[in-house]
Amino acid sequence: MTLTEILQRYPEGREVLLRYGLLPDGEVKEEGLPLEFLCRQRGLNVLVVIKEVVRAAAPRIEARKELRLGNRIIGLRDVCRWFVRSALIFFVLGSTLGLTLAVPATRNWWYIVSGGRITLAHAHLQLLGFIVMLVYGVGYQIIPRLSAKGSIRSPRIAVIQWVAANVGVLGMALCFAFAALYPALPIFGAFAWLGAVLFAANLL
Repeated sequence: MTLTEILQRYPEGREVLLRYGLLPDGEVKEEGLPLEFLCRQRGLNVLVVIKEVVRAAAPRIEARKELRLGNRIIGLRDVCRWFVRSALIFFVLGSTLGLTLAVPATRNWWYIVSGGRITLAHAHLQLLGFIVMLVYGVGYQIIPRLSAKGSIRSPRIAVIQWVAANVGVLGMALCFAFAALYPALPIFGAFAWLGAVLFAANLL
């Protein structure tokens, strides 16, 4: 990683680089050279320098992972737990619905009430409700660590996404389960779509 790349990612580390003499006159004059090479030239431990640069940027990185709602601080881990809990709840709901479909009496009732769409409700609870929610929760934990930014864009977006995704999945399942609600399917489908878009935007 070059000095320019380090300053773009961790602008707070400028003071650290100045202190170690890696930024003569406060300007990047050797921008194409790797930090490891420059540290070796000056007899510096590159791991120590990187550790101090990251430490200087830590407050900003942590602030981007938190959201204040009144007196409560909601961090990225909280949102991840919300997604995982939602996934497990939808998994139980989908499994319970699947069990009722295995019983002839309740299966016939569901087919009448849903207009023959009850299997779509079951599929959406298991796929969008369980699998996709689990991907959201685990993805927020893993993907930022692999990206160049090292964090998400905003925890507020993650919270809005959690609400949109849950409203979308639950609404779509209800629309498929009850024929009277089916005309509202596009509205809840839009909520589910919004959840997917916000997830991608928050990580890009």
